[in-house]
Amino acid sequence: MTDKRKAPVPAATEHEGQNHRQSKRLLNHTGLRPLSKRQFRAVSLLLTRDISPLDVERLAGCRNGPELVATLRRRGLQIDTLEDRKPDRDGRTCRTGLYRLRELSRDLAEALLLKSEQQG
Repeated sequence: MTDKRKAPVPAATEHEGQNHRQSKRLLNHTGLRPLSKRQFRAVSLLLTRDISPLDVERLAGCRNGPELVATLRRRGLQIDTLEDRKPDRDGRTCRTGLYRLRELSRDLAEALLLKSEQQG
């Protein structure tokens, strides 16, 4: 029996200037609304690193991190939830989640941040 799954395609690295031009083009899209302050902080974090739901709550300043991420997904951002295993305070290994912004959504995320900065 042959394995019919496709091999993962490596993410293409794009030139910095090209990303900026694409973000500006997205910025001119009429349907692009600015982010709330919480959404802005969460997207800024997602552009820099993977974050846990607790970090979303603590650093973005909300009480329901998964709902904030769901809102960002509804705005068109592709955010994956990865499983992570860490010890709890009693030393038992437990499963936690990490949110990761897909490379395909980086341009949209940057455009949303620019739009929000322009709105003040």
